[in-house]
Amino acid sequence: MTAITTNTTTHATTLVPLDRLIISPLNVRKHSNKDIATLAHAIATRGLLQSLVVRPAADGTYEVMAGQRRLRALQKLAKAQAETAFPTDPVSCLVVAGADDADAIAMSLTENTERVPMDELDEYQAFSAMLKVGKSEEEISADFGVALATVKKRLAIARLIPAIHRAYRDERINVAELQALTLATRKQQAEYLALLDDPKKNAPPHYKLRAWILGGEEIRTDAALFPLENYEGETKCDLFGEQAYFADPDQFWQQQNQSIDALRTRMAEAGWADVKVIGPHEHFEHWQYLTVPKNKGGHFIIEVLANGRVEQHKGMLPRAQALRATRTTDATAVCDAPAAPELEEPTASERPELSGPLCNYIDTVRLAAVRAALLTKPQIALRLLMAQLIAGAQHLMAKPEPMSPASSEIAGTRQDLPSLGDFDKARAAALDLLGCDSTNRSLVQGHTPHNGDTPRIFARLLELDTKQVNGILAVLVADTLAMGTGLVDAAGAKLDVAVTGAWSPDDTFFALIRDRAVSAAILDEVAPERPAPSPATTAKEIKSRVRDALKNKPAAEPWTPRWMAFPAGAYTDRALTSRSRHGA
Repeated sequence: MTAITTNTTTHATTLVPLDRLIISPLNVRKHSNKDIATLAHAIATRGLLQSLVVRPAADGTYEVMAGQRRLRALQKLAKAQAETAFPTDPVSCLVVAGADDADAIAMSLTENTERVPMDELDEYQAFSAMLKVGKSEEEISADFGVALATVKKRLAIARLIPAIHRAYRDERINVAELQALTLATRKQQAEYLALLDDPKKNAPPHYKLRAWILGGEEIRTDAALFPLENYEGETKCDLFGEQAYFADPDQFWQQQNQSIDALRTRMAEAGWADVKVIGPHEHFEHWQYLTVPKNKGGHFIIEVLANGRVEQHKGMLPRAQALRATRTTDATAVCDAPAAPELEEPTASERPELSGPLCNYIDTVRLAAVRAALLTKPQIALRLLMAQLIAGAQHLMAKPEPMSPASSEIAGTRQDLPSLGDFDKARAAALDLLGCDSTNRSLVQGHTPHNGDTPRIFARLLELDTKQVNGILAVLVADTLAMGTGLVDAAGAKLDVAVTGAWSPDDTFFALIRDRAVSAAILDEVAPERPAPSPATTAKEIKSRVRDALKNKPAAEPWTPRWMAFPAGAYTDRALTSRSRHGA
């Protein structure tokens, strides 16, 4: 036994029977059964390389202050009566006598925070050294207790030139760039470093690096509609993403376009009313279509994405055309039905308070205000997201809310809303944090079942701190919040949103109010002291009086139309809108 004495404690290295070791309740690492099997395998093959730090207890046992996972691994080996290359009982321990609880916590904290795991380059160098002394990849996998795929991924770093290794060590490139460069030729690696070193040139960012290596397009082999044996060009395998890519995009598109033409011909022969191909540089607005059966004129749309993938949409028909087709079918069914005796004259449905365009205008302003408010309350955004995950929502897939304007005038109002300008800046910042193109119009990439970018996004999120992730979360929730829904009402009420902070009644707003009763009710709200308009007074004249009254109101008391409050109110007893309002 070797003993060292400090001012307050004594440290001694000795062997302690395994059954006398217990985990200290002060250990800062809790419930750490993760990867115990891997650690147990390493101890069984190479022995215990680092002593446990313990302190004696009054009952003759020893509390493990640092080394809880090692103890659990040793206990696992003992329970399984596993064969080990070195003795594992008794256990080598550093016994600290005279340590109080504060000392114990400090030792445990130091043990768990000062440990730095090997990075990708460290592991490559270790595995490479073992290869040189005759070990196989399978033996390295067994010795280190890691998956064979992990060994292969690390050894792929051998494809990189030494200058790339140095750039990684100097933190000039990150792990995502290191991994992407394993696809590059040595010449491409040197070209990349030259761009990195030249202040007058821009090296491709990590999210575009793979496409740069592959000739400008990042197309995975599983995107092909054609048999891969028909492709005569080179493919490159990315061991880190476990995917293969086409190195000759031109040849890929030649084969893919032939397959798309063949698919279009097959679908036309199958009886679809129309078969349309949406190219990779066009935008397919899914929300503008409804699903209609083939026998009712449904179209077949072949959507070709920029990454080479092809999405097939059956029975699509533009919304207005689909509704007309439905009405025609219903009318035909009614005409063909036998006449019922003593039919009553149907009553005309009551006109709603808000016209479609006015409802669209109001929904746009309200959603813009809620979006901006969500940016400052990520905890509310998190709960909104959870509610949609639990109960369902329109954009859960997720897809961005397009906020489609019903007219060019409403589009102009939307463009001028400062709250949307604030949101656009926050979205650009979030995209930049994720390493995506900050000029994208949405944070959401869309519903792509085979999206190979998901692991990269996840890895990037793990690198960000909680504040940054919360900020991105708020943008994501705001970007997918469906316009004109009950959830906008609920969120606006919780966030205490006031649209007047970023909006005031404009010409478009007043032009969209065409209901005389509504105009009169607004005038009574804005200027209750004024006499009520006579029956002969037109809606236009009433709106003019409203505008005059608003000009005389103090700036500190801005007017909020009931429609734009949270929750929304009404000016008449009629239904607010003819559209059904979804919850989310």
